[in-house]
Amino acid sequence: MHHVVVRHWHATVLSSCLAALSLPVWAERPMAVEDASTMERGSAKVELGWSKDANLRGWDTSIGYSPLHHVETEVNFGHARDHSFTPSDTQRAVGAAVKWVPLQADQGLSAGLKYAYSRDRLDSEQAKYHTHRLLALASWTFTAGPSLHLNLGKTWTRGQGHVGTWGLGGDMPVLGALVLTLETFGEQERKPAYQAGLRYQIAEGLKLSMAGGRGNRHNMGNLGIAWEF
Repeated sequence: MHHVVVRHWHATVLSSCLAALSLPVWAERPMAVEDASTMERGSAKVELGWSKDANLRGWDTSIGYSPLHHVETEVNFGHARDHSFTPSDTQRAVGAAVKWVPLQADQGLSAGLKYAYSRDRLDSEQAKYHTHRLLALASWTFTAGPSLHLNLGKTWTRGQGHVGTWGLGGDMPVLGALVLTLETFGEQERKPAYQAGLRYQIAEGLKLSMAGGRGNRHNMGNLGIAWEF
């Protein structure tokens, strides 16, 4: 029974990365805390990332598109292996999300909502977990460029009940196209996780990112590339 709980928790970590997380799928990479903003209407984004959380390592990819003003949609896919088991446990995830941010401002307050769905499969159990997430998003952009982001939400997993989630983070330009990110996030009855990262724009619409942190007594990190066009 303990292995079932542990494996499901690792699947939730993976799907959290896919669904909420700084991209249009998480939030903007490399953050896990979502910002209250959307791409311009008609714009699209492709993202690819690698992540590590304790013994869980894998990749995820996402495609985002803005069909309407203040609306952003996305689909995402992920694959990971949990090396804490012998043989390692393969996990696969697919998901989709929509973000609606009716209040958007270049400076000051922006606010909206995000809904995400993911289906996670663990090969060792031949089990599938269906998860729904709803997030309230708020961001505050300062005149000098830094932004603060707040997330409050609820996650439901079929057959597993629901749990409250939260996140608080910020990003700050530090040198030209280089941005520093800092955040803390977690869920009900769990200790918070902390993460710091860097985002660098190497060309118009093309960004590289990396982050590292610690949560639940283990280290985590991610690398990614994003192209918006």
